[in-house]
Amino acid sequence: MPSYALTVAIGTLLAAGRHKGWLCRTGRWVAYGAFVGILFDALENIGQALQLLNGTVTVSGTIFVGICAAFKFTLLVLGVLYGLVGWILPKEN
Repeated sequence: MPSYALTVAIGTLLAAGRHKGWLCRTGRWVAYGAFVGILFDALENIGQALQLLNGTVTVSGTIFVGICAAFKFTLLVLGVLYGLVGWILPKEN
């Protein structure tokens, strides 16, 4: 988990370094979001493990796991998209 978050965060920060102002500040926040995604990934894994170990799958447990996965992937995809767009936009001097 730390490796993919670190990769996304570094890519995002490298793209943010090419710009100034609000675009740079946004990039920093998006980079932190990749590490928040780790927390959601851990919660998702814990929820799945509890369901597997208990042998029961509940609706509330499934919803919890789904929400955690949705937040995780949203934060990671946001980081990847920011990195790509940040590199495509012209560099500010």
